Amino acid sequence: MNNYNFHEDYGRQLPVNNVNVPEDDNGYFPSVRKPVYNFLFILPLLVLYEFLIIATGTPIRNGADVIVKLFFNAIGIKTVIGFTLIIVSLYAFLVFSDKKSKDEKIYPIFFVFMLAESIMYAMILGPIVSKLTQKVIPQLASLSMGDSAFTFTEKLIVSLGAGIYEEFVFRYFLISLFIYIFTKFFDLKYYHAGAFAIFWAALIFSAFHYIGSLGDQFDVASFVFRFIAGVILSILYFMRGYGIAVYTHAIYDLKVYFF
Repeated sequence: MNNYNFHEDYGRQLPVNNVNVPEDDNGYFPSVRKPVYNFLFILPLLVLYEFLIIATGTPIRNGADVIVKLFFNAIGIKTVIGFTLIIVSLYAFLVFSDKKSKDEKIYPIFFVFMLAESIMYAMILGPIVSKLTQKVIPQLASLSMGDSAFTFTEKLIVSLGAGIYEEFVFRYFLISLFIYIFTKFFDLKYYHAGAFAIFWAALIFSAFHYIGSLGDQFDVASFVFRFIAGVILSILYFMRGYGIAVYTHAIYDLKVYFF
């Protein structure tokens, strides 16, 4: 396989396997796109990532993480713990200050379903992107990620960081920014703006992997691969939410590194 590591209230409740879940119109699929589910889903991943950095003292970071923390450094927050507390507190405030989020009934089984869904997407992401890349570059024989000099823990840190911070920067932030620009200044309809936003965010996402001392050497095949992966992850972000996009990306990278 070809792989690259790119870097309302609820109504009547029905018992399903002894677990109460809401009716279909407010069931699993629409519920897990809501902010409260996304926040609670990614929180353990964020805490684990930051804990590993503190515990190991490694200088290895995901590049998108560096970009986000440079902003916090500029306003005087220079410690990992300080950054983590602020980002978690800010995210929690934004989520739970909304009345709908405060009143949201949480179904723990949904988080199991979200994890299973993310694993499924991560397993099929590589083969799909590889096939599409070979359609764009027919003469391409194979793609290989190559050997990594990272230790086990560093691979774990880089993979988790890619899921959390690359999805935040290139999906959550950039796509929102581009949609605002295209709707505000170019008077595009939302879905047209979304299509353009996906294209440009995926382009920047791909190019980002060749920047800096740990960046890869540029080649067309890997650039196209990552661009297509960025488009698919953007569509996943739109359709299934930030949390599932984060876990899909992180699990995909873990699969590439360790399997």
